[in-house]
Amino acid sequence: GFCSATVAQVPQVHTMAAEKKRKWSPGDEAKSLPRRIRGKTPQMKATTHPCRRPLEVSRAARALAGDALLSDEWTLPLPCREEQHSQLLSHLSSALRTKGSKKVLYVSGMPGTGKTASVLRVVSCLRETSRKFVFVHVNAMCLGKPMAVYGEIWRQLRGAGVTALAGRISCLAAAREVEHFFLHRQESDPVILLLIDEVDCLATRSQAILYRIFSLITLPQPQLAMVTISNNIDLPERLLPKVCTRLGFDRVDFRSYTRDQIHDILRRRLESHQALDVFKNDALKYCAARVAGHSGDVRKALQLCRRALELCCERFSERSASNAKLQVGMDSLRAADEDLLQGNPGIFAIRHISIKARLFLLSFLLEMRERQAEQVHAKHVTQRFLKLSMALTLAQEAAVATNPLNQKDEARELMERLEACTLLKRHYVSTEEDSVKLRQGPFLTLASLELDDLSVALHISETDPFLLELLANQ
Repeated sequence: GFCSATVAQVPQVHTMAAEKKRKWSPGDEAKSLPRRIRGKTPQMKATTHPCRRPLEVSRAARALAGDALLSDEWTLPLPCREEQHSQLLSHLSSALRTKGSKKVLYVSGMPGTGKTASVLRVVSCLRETSRKFVFVHVNAMCLGKPMAVYGEIWRQLRGAGVTALAGRISCLAAAREVEHFFLHRQESDPVILLLIDEVDCLATRSQAILYRIFSLITLPQPQLAMVTISNNIDLPERLLPKVCTRLGFDRVDFRSYTRDQIHDILRRRLESHQALDVFKNDALKYCAARVAGHSGDVRKALQLCRRALELCCERFSERSASNAKLQVGMDSLRAADEDLLQGNPGIFAIRHISIKARLFLLSFLLEMRERQAEQVHAKHVTQRFLKLSMALTLAQEAAVATNPLNQKDEARELMERLEACTLLKRHYVSTEEDSVKLRQGPFLTLASLELDDLSVALHISETDPFLLELLANQ
């Protein structure tokens, strides 16, 4: 799959031409939006002719509101991210003026907080100032293996015309070529602005790849400015001493959006398209509170509002009165919230699995939250599952099971069952120490859900007060 933006393609500021190309129109009300937590709205040609009848006016307002709620319709800088935009612009402008930077710009925050979008819009601003630089954007999550990052960097450098070597090369050869390229640069060469998204995917046990990548900025004259983006706020602290002692980090943290910020973003979006009257204010407040209470991911707020708009449109089309005024209220938001959850097969499966299986998923959720990691070892989840099972048995004043071996076998069966339901995924990690290949694991990750969606599903499905208290405090 296509894993990163090309060098020449930098997102542009929102223009009227782009707006016309991305217009949203309700069209046939029988065509529904995708019923899932994330995803893009089907894009159809908008109605551009003047509207006179009350029904046509409502359709025009519908289209404007749909345009406003598209996730790629952002102003510059992003709403409620002006401070982070200023920090990013200051660091990168200084790096371009001084022909590179000896510090890595580390951008961190939860998903959906505007990290990548903010960086790309700052790069777009720098392009408009006619500063000469080459932009290389790598998404490490899309790479087949961590070492492939060198091949992707080399491919984009070659595409920009700053290197002459052609043809396909191996990852090891690409690593040598990249290091040779930055070691023999001239002062007249353009600055390379390297953006590595999801940089924590490059972390290995030895951290050799991160060490080699970060060491590029310590070369005598690399003409390099490096930006890394991660969902983990403490990645620099978890690096080995040999990595972090040689480097300096400038940090920009993106906090999760609060209820008031999400409400402000939704209002700004609708106001910019003259469609604020399409939504009742209490409905926007409900949407903001609902999303802020779980993840703070503004993309989910936009998805929720789009689904509520469509449900309201369906009811509106069924009314006989042509002068009925369309307005999305609390009932539409609640229906959309339930509809999106019900439409996710993973959440539907959680509502129908056994209590023990939900307890194992809760153990997995608590371990992931505590360790702030992308994966967790199965033995840690099993140990927490056994403790929670014991505590739950004591809380219910029932007989305590005395055979831990049987409980471990039960935990292993639950893992297999949850993997068969595509809720969890097991995998092993191969390492090499003293020329001996070792296999570690199994490690557990989510297969078809996000961590926040798992939390929501457990909240909906669980009835035991003890477990609900654990969920509320996690």
